[in-house]
Amino acid sequence: CLTLLPAAALAANTPPRITAIGGNENQNISTNNRGTGWSYDAASTTLTLDGYNGGRIEVVGDKKQNFTLKLAGNNTIKNSSSGYGLTVTSEDTSPYDNPDDYMDFTITSDSGASLKVNGIEIVKRVNFIIGGSVDVVSETTAENVCALKGGGVGNCSVTIRDDANVTLRSGVEQTQNSFCLVPIMGNLTIDTSGKIMIDASRTGGSGIRLGN
Repeated sequence: CLTLLPAAALAANTPPRITAIGGNENQNISTNNRGTGWSYDAASTTLTLDGYNGGRIEVVGDKKQNFTLKLAGNNTIKNSSSGYGLTVTSEDTSPYDNPDDYMDFTITSDSGASLKVNGIEIVKRVNFIIGGSVDVVSETTAENVCALKGGGVGNCSVTIRDDANVTLRSGVEQTQNSFCLVPIMGNLTIDTSGKIMIDASRTGGSGIRLGN
């Protein structure tokens, strides 16, 4: 009977998955799992970092799906190469780019936990939210890697809300004058009682650039 269903109907049931974590690439984690400093609960699609100090994390979802990155304690995501420490994307390939269909990816904490990461990349069609009581620092450590890059392949949206503290800066001098610390193809909403610091003093380019 399954062969009678349209391919799109089957794809819509594909759960979000973690494709890189803890220094392990080419993963396909969509069921309960755990490793050093992290655990994943598939029922709530929640990845909890508790003292994580490891390799890059990549999450892939689809339209109208929800994924939560919950923080406890102090956490560090490190990319040993020149890429991004945290990458999020949607596999939505529909011909219409509808923000109501975007995947929701939320970084949150109830306890004022922290996250340090060397660059965040939102590839396309994701509502990327930093909320709750968190302290997030994204400091680029490689040339032409943005602190927070939203879209480019497709559009996205970025929201910083609640009591979140967010710091975005470049720790190295960038070589391209057009380099932008926070380029976002879509909407940027800042509505937090926390502190926001965007430092592009060493990039040679603008701090924020918005498109679409």
